[in-house]
Amino acid sequence: MSGSRHRKIFISLFSWFADVKWNDAESLKNLGRALIITTGHIMNKKAKWNFGCLMAGLCFAGLGLGVAWGDTQSVPFVSQHGGTNTIPCPGVFYGYAYITNSSGKQWVIPTNNVTGGTLTDLSSSSFGSNYVSVACVIRKGDGFTWCGTNTVTFPATNAEAYSLIVYVKSPTPPPASKQTINLQVNWSTN
Repeated sequence: MSGSRHRKIFISLFSWFADVKWNDAESLKNLGRALIITTGHIMNKKAKWNFGCLMAGLCFAGLGLGVAWGDTQSVPFVSQHGGTNTIPCPGVFYGYAYITNSSGKQWVIPTNNVTGGTLTDLSSSSFGSNYVSVACVIRKGDGFTWCGTNTVTFPATNAEAYSLIVYVKSPTPPPASKQTINLQVNWSTN
């Protein structure tokens, strides 16, 4: 097998990895099927060995960097005016959207060994320069709240549940009611 063909295989495998939802069983099952087909029918023994070493190295590098897992969801925007200026987080808002757990509920529990998280509104760039959101995380146990414009980083453990909400501060639309907003949470370890 030529070096050019090896590069094409590795590039296509990396594009598969970029699209995988690592906490979604169906997505992982499809990735596994693709890897079995690819490694079983296209790669020779040397390519399989190189690929295995590369994947092991990437796994260890990811663990060394402290990245546990992340989740990106396209969630419906709920148009609802609320909040108050006397409570700065989130303050007055025109609607919200939140990340859900695997059961579709609002409270999310991170995986083991998590020490922190970052909630980000990925839609902030697609709605124009007038769009402003506040990323808000609420710890269920004591109601402690962290907020930030478009993104917020917060300490976390798997012993607590968290509500991961983005409040839209700018007059709407955009987004329109039930239009999707892309939210992302990244969990980290030390």
